[in-house]
Amino acid sequence: MNKTETIRNFIWSAIVLLFSSCSFEPSYDPPDMAVSEQWKNTPKNTDLFAEVGGWWEIFQDPKLNSLIQQAVANNPSLMAAGERVEQARDIAKIVKSRLFPQINFTPGYRNTEFLNKYPFGPNSNKPFTTKSRVWEYEYSLPLSLSFEVDLWGKIRSEYKSAKLSMEAQKEAFQAVLLVLTAEVAGAYFQLRVQDAQIELLRAIIDTRKNAREIHQARYEGEVVDYTPVTLIEQDLDNVESQYFSALEIRALFENQIAVLLGVTPSEFTIESIPLLLTNLPPVVPSGIPSEMLLRRPDLIEQERLMASYHAQIGVAYASYFPSLILTGGLGFRSPDWSNFLKDKSKYWLAAADVSQFIFDAGRRSYNVQLSWSQFRESADLYKQKVLIAFQEVEDALSNLEWIGKGMDSLADSVEAAKTNFVIASDRYKLGVINYLDVTNNRRQVLDNQRAYLMLLGQAYGNTIQLIKALGGGWDETGRKLEVSH
Repeated sequence: MNKTETIRNFIWSAIVLLFSSCSFEPSYDPPDMAVSEQWKNTPKNTDLFAEVGGWWEIFQDPKLNSLIQQAVANNPSLMAAGERVEQARDIAKIVKSRLFPQINFTPGYRNTEFLNKYPFGPNSNKPFTTKSRVWEYEYSLPLSLSFEVDLWGKIRSEYKSAKLSMEAQKEAFQAVLLVLTAEVAGAYFQLRVQDAQIELLRAIIDTRKNAREIHQARYEGEVVDYTPVTLIEQDLDNVESQYFSALEIRALFENQIAVLLGVTPSEFTIESIPLLLTNLPPVVPSGIPSEMLLRRPDLIEQERLMASYHAQIGVAYASYFPSLILTGGLGFRSPDWSNFLKDKSKYWLAAADVSQFIFDAGRRSYNVQLSWSQFRESADLYKQKVLIAFQEVEDALSNLEWIGKGMDSLADSVEAAKTNFVIASDRYKLGVINYLDVTNNRRQVLDNQRAYLMLLGQAYGNTIQLIKALGGGWDETGRKLEVSH
């Protein structure tokens, strides 16, 4: 190679390297979502959560921890989300491979037979009668190379888009994981509420039966007519109906937990674990920064998708410019086996092909418009999801505030009913009142406790919804649920 050829090759190499660093992707500016300095509804209690590995551990319930571990290990929906992450990772690797030369080794052997026919004579009208057969052989041992030079950053933008899509799938996995754990915890505490309801309803039924016996005895003693007996019978039937309904609801929650754990409902049972009236849910600390909300996995997923669509804009712009494909090859090729793999059968190939479109009826222009539209759509979806996320937090905080006030009132009512029951019991012992008055006071205590228990179940549900709305994290460090896939 002489000096002139060396300089020419150097110049061409410099040009290729220069253009391969180009990129037509515009600057990525995600939407600036204004966040409030504080929430409209904040809990008055400032108790902090303990340092935990998973958000559900704040409930300090070993049974719940065990159930969630089973769900994380066996839930098919979570496994499918993990596979989507793997698929996105593989797609990114496939796109990235285009940034490197593709080398192929294709040894071959070919044996071709030709049948040639000749006319009997140049001026003859007779049919072809003279025939000959020719055989051609070819032995090849080639090593070929193909490389598309990324002059305008098209392949790099495609890889960036695929990588961002993979990151979005990772966050989607975390979102599925958060929903799964929240559903397990919600169903579990509702099941425990039903267990407590069932116990209270059993006690109420016993109280009603006791009152029925008293009314029946008074009727038989001709102290009252049969009307009180009829009324207490109706009351007893209503309570028994509620009791069977509570059993039905409990079975449904148990079946729901079984499916979340990845097992068939017929093979799964949970022992009765009544939720005590004194077991209050943990209180989310006040002063949670609202920007914490932007760390929710579903919001990060949407932002990564938005960035992925933005990278596709660079791909669309780069399609306007020519593509350069370099090809090369070397090896051995010979029609004669005796000369195969010898110097005389060596060959090499070097080529460069440039392709530039002239007319495409506006296809590339429309593709650019489509890419921008998809990016703007994803940005609008991101904004909407952020607004909905803020609504979910405010709804949960508001519900907890008003449920808390209702529980305070009912707690006072329960204590007042207990006091009346104690007074009625003392007066009955003194012979001032009959036992029916004591039974009525006992029934009031149980009714008030049952109403309080219903609000307690709602408090647990809204606490779980609040943690879910916050993305499974609650402090300035962004501590949240993280499980590998």
